Amino acid sequence: MDTTGGLIGRDEVLAVLRASFDQAAAGRGQLLLIGGEAGIGKTAVAGAAADLAAAQGALVLWGRCSETEGVPAFWPWAQVVRAAAEAGTRPPAAVAALGWAGTAEPADASGAAVSTARFRLFDATAGFLAALGDSRPVVVVVEDLHLADPDSLALAEFAARQLPGGRVLLIGTYRGEEATGQLRHLAGSASLISLAGLRPAEVSRLMTRHLGREPDDDEARRMWDRTAGNPLFVTELSRLAGVRGVTDASGLAVPGADSVRDVIERRLARLPQDCVHTLAAASLDTQALRPGLLQQALAVDVETHLELAAAAGVLVRTGNGLRFAHDLFREVLAAGLTGDAQATLHLSLARALEEQAAAGGLAYPAELAAHYCAVSLTRPDPAVRSAAVRHSRAAAAAAAARLAFADAVGHLERVLPLLDTDVATRLDVLLELGEARRKAGRLALARVTYLDGAALARASADHPRLARAALGLHAVGAKTGPSTEREQTIGLLQQAAGTTGLTPQLAALVNAALARDLFHSLDAARTTRARQLAQHAVTLARGSRDRWTLAHCLIAAHDVCWRPGSARERLTILDELLALARQLHSADLIAQARLLRATALLELGDPLAHAELDLFCRESEQLGDAAARWDAQSRRAAAALLAGQLEEAGALIGAAGRAAQDMGSADAVLIHDIQRWELARFQADRGSYRRLRPDAEPPVETWPPWRALLAADGGEPERAAAVMAGFPVEQSDGPGATVGYDLWFPSIAAEAAARCGSSALRRQLYERLLPLAGTHVVCGATVAYSGAVDHYLGLLAASLGEHSAAADHLAAAVAQHHQLGASAWAQLSALERTRVGRAAPAAAPNRFRREGAVWHITYRGKTIRMPDAKGLHDIAALLAQPREPVPATQLAGLVAPAGAAPVLDDQARAAYKARLTELDQEIDDATADSDLERASRAAAERDALIGELSRAFGLGGRRRRLGDDSERARKAVTARIQHAIDHLQRYHPDLAAHLRAAIRTGTACSYQPAEPVGWNQ
Repeated sequence: MDTTGGLIGRDEVLAVLRASFDQAAAGRGQLLLIGGEAGIGKTAVAGAAADLAAAQGALVLWGRCSETEGVPAFWPWAQVVRAAAEAGTRPPAAVAALGWAGTAEPADASGAAVSTARFRLFDATAGFLAALGDSRPVVVVVEDLHLADPDSLALAEFAARQLPGGRVLLIGTYRGEEATGQLRHLAGSASLISLAGLRPAEVSRLMTRHLGREPDDDEARRMWDRTAGNPLFVTELSRLAGVRGVTDASGLAVPGADSVRDVIERRLARLPQDCVHTLAAASLDTQALRPGLLQQALAVDVETHLELAAAAGVLVRTGNGLRFAHDLFREVLAAGLTGDAQATLHLSLARALEEQAAAGGLAYPAELAAHYCAVSLTRPDPAVRSAAVRHSRAAAAAAAARLAFADAVGHLERVLPLLDTDVATRLDVLLELGEARRKAGRLALARVTYLDGAALARASADHPRLARAALGLHAVGAKTGPSTEREQTIGLLQQAAGTTGLTPQLAALVNAALARDLFHSLDAARTTRARQLAQHAVTLARGSRDRWTLAHCLIAAHDVCWRPGSARERLTILDELLALARQLHSADLIAQARLLRATALLELGDPLAHAELDLFCRESEQLGDAAARWDAQSRRAAAALLAGQLEEAGALIGAAGRAAQDMGSADAVLIHDIQRWELARFQADRGSYRRLRPDAEPPVETWPPWRALLAADGGEPERAAAVMAGFPVEQSDGPGATVGYDLWFPSIAAEAAARCGSSALRRQLYERLLPLAGTHVVCGATVAYSGAVDHYLGLLAASLGEHSAAADHLAAAVAQHHQLGASAWAQLSALERTRVGRAAPAAAPNRFRREGAVWHITYRGKTIRMPDAKGLHDIAALLAQPREPVPATQLAGLVAPAGAAPVLDDQARAAYKARLTELDQEIDDATADSDLERASRAAAERDALIGELSRAFGLGGRRRRLGDDSERARKAVTARIQHAIDHLQRYHPDLAAHLRAAIRTGTACSYQPAEPVGWNQ
């Protein structure tokens, strides 16, 4: 870039643009905005920069915003992508929603998929531009950003964040005095060039170009004084002077020429009036003039008029036909029309568009809506109003299908005042407006809109629309826990649930939504009712035979039973949901079911959770968009943390956190903060931990256990103890909660209590967690793994001085962590176990002895008496031979017959293994082909085969035999021992926990305590 493109007085600006292009060509892309008043030369400067970039081999793509109403959302970006396609590249299918090919494909933008779908569109567009830069630099010019719709500006802001690593220079022009708040926010992250007027000497050079002579210094100074160096103003006044034959400075003082608009009016005044009328009609249409449409609307010699305007410099020819030489011409022409004249032209253009559409032409609903709405402002004709409403609703639906929700809001807000008397249509528009506002992120307005709709539906006894308003209010959401908004939603859903005339599908969805809102209010008194409603919703959904409805009701059923210790119950629901998701070919539902299955399996300590989580991540990665990549990245970070791969976990957490900030998702940033907390646990860094968004929900910074751990890890034990003083166990489910889904907050409370809480609090938390011994703490949907429950029981027991119980719990935790592959956690529990061992006093002798029909049992100084039972005999036999396997047949008094046939013979076993190999290959092939449905089917069959093999082989892979005494003995002895331990739980929980952790059952049973335990028998 070594020329100035013929511009006068813009050398310094072009030097900045040249440097910006060079940086972009070197892989340091950026956003550069050129601002200034109308006529200052923004387009000329951008055009010169684009020409110079093209001369160096860059691909230049143009998009222009328009003030014409009816232009679809994302219009400038559609032009950019279309220009890229015309240059020989093939845009990906994911950017079709921009409408670059003429029409947009409907997008899946329902429910929680809204933000994800919109993010995928933005990411696909930015990724497409970045990919274009792989082969050569790219310059994208978007003109008149002050006229851009909110969705186009949101896409510009997103794309700008992706530029630094690519070879793309994004240039935007705008009028600073007309910039919206959203555009000013965008400008805050851009390099800015503010164009000022030309200097007097430069004004003189521009005058020379148009006058054909060099003005004297006085003429140039007077022109500069009058125009402040505005190039367009200088040009127009110079042309006017040339037309009038003015040869001295005094002739330039044109009466009334106080602005550029005045000069333009004078230019237009030189054209015939019928030509100006044609141009006025064109000013109400799109940027690129459509002679055929104007001809059909006006029935005059449009071609002659346009040729005259082009000859006068009012119009210019481009690769896409004629357009106004400057938007000021359009503005002046439109402003010169009376209200009635505007309405007449709008109506003519609307009818011409409808005639073209009827003949098979393309007419955007937004264009028709804009014309009819403009007419309805001055002409209260029922037919015109009806057309305005019809086309506006169609335009809103088209915008929503393209994820342009702010545009959809605008269409619906514009026609709402036209529906004072049509109650049914007004109700429908209110419901559509509520949905559009919700999806546009205007949640407070969406809530008000749904409440207005509900009030109107209630007054007109319209029960189905009342139900839809209630479901819309539910979709707006409310913070977890008690709130005015949630109670408002519950009240409206209860009204809807109590009405008649709903379809089974609608009734099911209302009951499911009510169940979820009751449950998420975190009011323990509402839990039972929530579960009843969820079950009723599932029953209604099954009766309707609508699979989509059933899937959403199953999610509600899963949610309302999500509590500590509910993993097996949830897995049953999730198995059905996963099967249903496959039938619906819903990648989102399949992913949701897999992630929730991994969570439940982790809570149970089942190593199969790793495979389920890995499959979730692989399927998410295959989707290819950034939101799905974040899903995979954040859960691979959780998996690395679980496995103790701390360096890899740190890198993944950092990458996922950056992606979360790019997405602008508060939930994703919260997940990032949680994972940072868990990583800090192993890096001795919690004392300096701070959340990225300390003001975000939940307010953990005010929750005593959180504050206490920060203080304790920061070397302030006294302050930590003071913070925990008086903390009630009822608040251990987290800030403001009295019931919770998982054990993440209770585990934090347990650790804080063990370190600096009262003895009473430690005992209460120990008793709360004890029934959950043997399970694991998982935060949310596998956001983070936080260790075995026995780890926290061990910490609490040790803090209570119950060293033997603490040792058993921690030994059990070590074993459970090893089984799950949680190496860092195993080391942490082992370290705590060592500390307990050093602090423990000499223990009283343990006893397990039967005297007559009563067993006298002592453990850790506590003695109980139990009635005789077969399971106690089995336990006593194992305690007498620690670490020695005892055949179940021996415990049962049986002898296994020789030669009993195995449950699976060698041939069947080989067939199973061969099929597993085939399925592994099929999963890999399907994943490589992005065929997630085939991969899911193969994975499901593989899981089922593994389950069958597990049932056919015992401990250590030993084959089980059909009908032999050893198999019967295994089942009988296992049941007896389990029953005895369950009975002990009521009278000696510590002993029951120890035996559960130490006794192994199967065809051979054994007592294998983590540390030697002596027994007197």
